[in-house]
Amino acid sequence: MARPKSQRWLPFLTWLPKQTRFSISRDALVGLSGAVLALPQSIAYALIAGLPPEYGLYAAIVPVIIACLWGSSWHLICGPTAAISIVLYASVSPLAVPGSQDYIGLILLLMILAFQGLKPRHYQATVEDLQWEYTTYMEEYREEQESGWTLPEDATLLRTQQEVRSYDQVLMGYETRTRIVYDTVTEYETVTTTHDLGNGNFEVVTEQVPRYVTVPREETYQEPVYQSVPVYGTKYYYNIYRWRSVEPVVTRGGPDRAPYYTNPVKSDTIRTTGQEEKYIVVVSHDNKVDTFTIDSDQYFKLKVGETYNVTIQNGMIQFDDI
Repeated sequence: MARPKSQRWLPFLTWLPKQTRFSISRDALVGLSGAVLALPQSIAYALIAGLPPEYGLYAAIVPVIIACLWGSSWHLICGPTAAISIVLYASVSPLAVPGSQDYIGLILLLMILAFQGLKPRHYQATVEDLQWEYTTYMEEYREEQESGWTLPEDATLLRTQQEVRSYDQVLMGYETRTRIVYDTVTEYETVTTTHDLGNGNFEVVTEQVPRYVTVPREETYQEPVYQSVPVYGTKYYYNIYRWRSVEPVVTRGGPDRAPYYTNPVKSDTIRTTGQEEKYIVVVSHDNKVDTFTIDSDQYFKLKVGETYNVTIQNGMIQFDDI
């Protein structure tokens, strides 16, 4: 059943009416807990990026509200990160003084360009070439020289040697040192107050009020002195056979030949650990030539020289006609 048009443009209308007083209170508690952590963090991220601290607050509040109301995931976390802040600073700081108006303008321009780059683009593209690449990953059983504190059962011993295995901390004695400590001392102060008895008379009351004072003093203490003493052990040097990755076998071709894997020569010392398929399309559009990786379904339906309606987004291509 198709959703109403209003819900397609305002997806929060599908879940907002379902909220109850209990769920709102739980959401408010979670949001408050997240804000206590996220808001100070966002200020720090803004400073890392070379921006005024208020921009960190903008980045922590505005994207979260947009993602909450228009996002497709209930679990995605939105907001600034340390990695993005470092990348922004490293990219823009050579072009302008961090924190200046020019610097802020370049950051905003970069954000606009990044947003534009994420938008899907529609073209009519001609397939210039199709390529496939099949890779076979292999391992070889070969002899390796290793060392360790134990000798494996299937290893061939070459030699042994006494080497430092660890260090023990041995108490060598004590050293007299001084430090400043603070004691809380109670002093009493005489305070005189006048109380109105309500009958035209007054009573003078004198009392001792405690006052706490922090007083520094020098303290002598004994600090233990340790020495690192090496502990020796027997280290084994040996030869042992291990399965090790070797150069994969790659087979390449185009639409004129069916894709296939080149299997290695059968041997007790060679084994296949995995295989991978890769399909590549080269298209031209608007006087440009681009190369994309596609899936097998699209590869076998495309023909070199034909023109298709395509959508390009985030470095990926989708053929709308197939």
